[in-house]
Amino acid sequence: MTRDEAWSLANHWVEAWNAHDLDLIMTHYDDAIELISPVAARLLGTPDGKAEFMELSATGKVVRVVANYSS
Repeated sequence: MTRDEAWSLANHWVEAWNAHDLDLIMTHYDDAIELISPVAARLLGTPDGKAEFMELSATGKVVRVVANYSS
């Protein structure tokens, strides 16, 4: 994925999120997505700190999200 493609994906995702359009948001995610929330991250022993990570498949779909916003 090029830098321009990454910016385009990010902008499209933000627009879908701000529009509260779940169907459009979900077009960015693979069917087998794995999401780890801040609470789950703490329960799983993720180190403290603020971070969000999205792993993309070869087709550009989000397949894994790790979000940790604990202080």
